[in-house]
Amino acid sequence: MDEKDPDDERDARIFEEMVTDQPAPGATFETVPGFEVWAERQRQIAMGYDAAHDDEHGLEHLLRHGYAYAMRGEILKAAAMMIAAKQWLNRNGGLPRG
Repeated sequence: MDEKDPDDERDARIFEEMVTDQPAPGATFETVPGFEVWAERQRQIAMGYDAAHDDEHGLEHLLRHGYAYAMRGEILKAAAMMIAAKQWLNRNGGLPRG
């Protein structure tokens, strides 16, 4: 009998999230470490802080707000801002030059 290792499945889901910038299909709080961060990012997007908004304000804006959240102890929001910054980098070809 060829049983799947639950840790391998979890690692595959985490890898998929890192590559696609979104939780794997069917992901839940119970199945994905850090899913709460993705849920917070989705909440931010629903409030209008989406890719267009992020692109309008830029990477520095995202990082500054993430840092401010972290300094206030709002780690979940800070982590979601880091996801937004990573998504910005992916959309805009990496770090700005100059």
